[in-house]
Amino acid sequence: TVENGMMYRFRLIGAQGVYAYRFSIDGHKLIVLATDGFLVEPICEVDYIIIHTGERYDFLLNATQPGDLENYWITAETLEIKHSQNCTSMGHVAEAILHYGQPDDPPISSLEYEAIKPDSPTYQCKND
Repeated sequence: TVENGMMYRFRLIGAQGVYAYRFSIDGHKLIVLATDGFLVEPICEVDYIIIHTGERYDFLLNATQPGDLENYWITAETLEIKHSQNCTSMGHVAEAILHYGQPDDPPISSLEYEAIKPDSPTYQCKND
């Protein structure tokens, strides 16, 4: 749960065994501060982070609620591909929900996940 208008620092750790993965939070930019303990210059704002085994990224999330939704998908998708099917993703994804609310809000039931998914805006890759 995050509060609208606050900024949060996260550390993303590549604890996977084999494949790199793409991490994103729908409808939000990630402000990358550091990788593997070293500051990134210039600090950059991205739609997603690709992280390999053993890597670490520090990023800021500016929790400015983009719209009327209060729930957004957090996604980590492996970058493994099916060579036999035009290099399409194998679809191995871990998902969570970024919820805008108050610290004492009750947790979101896993039964609500599928109802939230269609409303969450996907990330848009564009050069500003």
